[in-house]
Amino acid sequence: MTKDTHIFDQVIDQKEAITQLRKSAQKPVHAYLFVGPKGSCRWEAAKAFSALILGDQDLSENSDRSQKLALQGDHPDLIKIDPSGNQYRDEDVQRLINEASRSPIEGSKKIIVANRFHTANPTAVGRLLKTLEEPPPHLKFIFATTEVKKIPVTIISRCQRFDLHRVPL
Repeated sequence: MTKDTHIFDQVIDQKEAITQLRKSAQKPVHAYLFVGPKGSCRWEAAKAFSALILGDQDLSENSDRSQKLALQGDHPDLIKIDPSGNQYRDEDVQRLINEASRSPIEGSKKIIVANRFHTANPTAVGRLLKTLEEPPPHLKFIFATTEVKKIPVTIISRCQRFDLHRVPL
């Protein structure tokens, strides 16, 4: 296994979440919910967590490369999807579903980060549920949000939750 001492360097002041993320990366589940206000390092935490998962699938020298690319947000099996407007619409969720159906490019895992998922409308959420309930074995979802109260319980109940707090200035 690759040394991961510095993987969470960009996840500032989130000791408890980092400890939980390290544990979860050892036996990843299919869906996660990263909750935290703006400035809480959600994207940095998602990249670091993904680096652990994507790096551990290949114990050769490629592991370091996989981790480095994931930390930069450039790994081909780490996909970040933002809503195209002010909320996730049907076409944005279709992008999530389409991406979920594609095989990983470099390894055995693929991670999709749905950023600002609290903006998803109910129709869009409904379309995603089948994929979330019966994901391909290679797929891991990370739903990132600032407003957990706006995430439908049907999504929350299928995710392992990680809370991040605002980084002090």
